[in-house]
Amino acid sequence: MNKKEIRKHHLDLRMLLTTESVQLLSSKINLQILNLISQNSKNKNIGLFYPYKNEVDVLLMTESLEKLGCVCLLPKVRSMGEPLDYFKYNSDKRNLQKGFGGIMEPIGEEIINPDIIVASCSAFNEKGFRIGYGGGFFDRTIE
Repeated sequence: MNKKEIRKHHLDLRMLLTTESVQLLSSKINLQILNLISQNSKNKNIGLFYPYKNEVDVLLMTESLEKLGCVCLLPKVRSMGEPLDYFKYNSDKRNLQKGFGGIMEPIGEEIINPDIIVASCSAFNEKGFRIGYGGGFFDRTIE
């Protein structure tokens, strides 16, 4: 299968998940991410993403990250063909508005560069490489 076919196949499967399944799987994935981040204490600015179309809900771990002394960030699309900019997000102040593609984005002025980026994806290919949604935003940002 090519990237487009892999993306469609896995997004279709993901949309069949129940809310309960998404929450359970999100909790398991978040524990793994928290474990990795807690082992690397020098990285304090953590770029997360707003969950979209039954994606893993990484926002469930913002309070735990904040307790570790991390600053949680969310990306914002400034324009097509450009990297994402990251802004502060915290679990008790929901500073969000609808942005690109209807995805919630942070409201903020101060751009903060993440030390670690937790990127969303639609699937992984047979070799384990991330397949995004086709816009290239995370690829440009990580580059």
